[in-house]
Amino acid sequence: MIGRFAVVAAGEELTLGRESGELGDRALDDPRISRVHCRVRVSSDGVATLEDLESTNGTLLNGQRIRRSELTRGAVIALSQVVLVVHRAPALYLPSNGRALLGQSWHQRTVLDALRGLGDDDRAVIVEGESDCGELDVAEELDWLAGGNAPIVLDAREGYGRTPSEIDELIDNMAEALVTRTVILGLKGLTLQSVERLQKSLLSTPPRPRRLVLVWGKGLAIAGLALSEAAKMLGALPLSLKPLRERPEDLPALLRRSAMRQHGAMPALSARLVEKLLMASLPGNIATLDRFVRVALGPSIEARVEWRDTFGLLLGSGSSEDLETRLSVHSDGQAFVMADGREVSLRRRAPLSRMLHALVDSFVSDSTDELSVAELVAVAWPGERLLSNAGPTRVYAAIAALRKMGLREHLTRGEQGYRLAHCPDEKLAIVPGRDAARGGAHR
Repeated sequence: MIGRFAVVAAGEELTLGRESGELGDRALDDPRISRVHCRVRVSSDGVATLEDLESTNGTLLNGQRIRRSELTRGAVIALSQVVLVVHRAPALYLPSNGRALLGQSWHQRTVLDALRGLGDDDRAVIVEGESDCGELDVAEELDWLAGGNAPIVLDAREGYGRTPSEIDELIDNMAEALVTRTVILGLKGLTLQSVERLQKSLLSTPPRPRRLVLVWGKGLAIAGLALSEAAKMLGALPLSLKPLRERPEDLPALLRRSAMRQHGAMPALSARLVEKLLMASLPGNIATLDRFVRVALGPSIEARVEWRDTFGLLLGSGSSEDLETRLSVHSDGQAFVMADGREVSLRRRAPLSRMLHALVDSFVSDSTDELSVAELVAVAWPGERLLSNAGPTRVYAAIAALRKMGLREHLTRGEQGYRLAHCPDEKLAIVPGRDAARGGAHR
């Protein structure tokens, strides 16, 4: 959930369920959530525990159903389609987003407070951390705090090497730096003397103040000095940014920003997908998150097919690559190919094709939800007015036909309806449909 939170102080407890209003009105209004579902309790010495209160559908902690378990910072709690992340922070802490530096973790708040505390101070800022863990957000936040007078960013990480003469030429020609706003240097030839010289050049070039942001790789030493030593020598503010895997509390805000930038909206996500994303390692930090949003939340079903192949292992959903056989279903629902290569076409059986298309759409969304009989009636026979018992009868007949054609082991039924799934000895693969490959759309 984005933007909802509740504070549980030492010696207090929080009960969650449909009857509780601690997260706001109707936040937990889901029939699969019990009226009194679970309880979070924090002891007087600060130990937090989560206890399931004999709920109907159970409480998940980091993907595992629990009865009672200790909570740690970043733990992920799932109640049906509601996903919560555990924060640990001082008692009077309140989440606060910046203009560019987003996130609700205590770590992110301390970084934001440090930047806000600079005020008119024109000291350099040295940012240490893994690649793409928020260094450009720091520069953008400083830009906004300075009223649009953007700082110049130097990236001192490997892969951007310049010779000493090139660095001297760049420093002498500050017009280029003032236009690009970003200077990419590197370990090769970069010395503290170069950084000091550039800082003086920035401060002597109007408009002032011109702030220098030096991006410092994790564990990197320049001229034999560690981060704190270099910051002291330069009179700079040192900032250490944690990778996303160490502050999952910040992921919801960053996920929303990325979706708004790339797609103009934040699409609905299944609880299972959000849960896995919050627990993922995300080795490329924000860059990996942005790629996930581009692929997994793309508008086309083909993009979501690509997401299963690209991010399945990263998020721990498994790939089933060890299975020797597979059944391939076209993403438009118009055909599927058996493990022996035989194609079963549904192009002349529109209701079956539309029904399979809906099941495929749910499958590639990584949702565990089943499609109800009413939902399948609506997609397979759109606009038709049917007697109350005619719709379910048609669905049962269509499901039986699809199973007989070859989907018997993959088309499963649960309490809520039907869904596609892998079976123990055969992988289910989704491949782009023919119409999609030609740029057409299936209706």
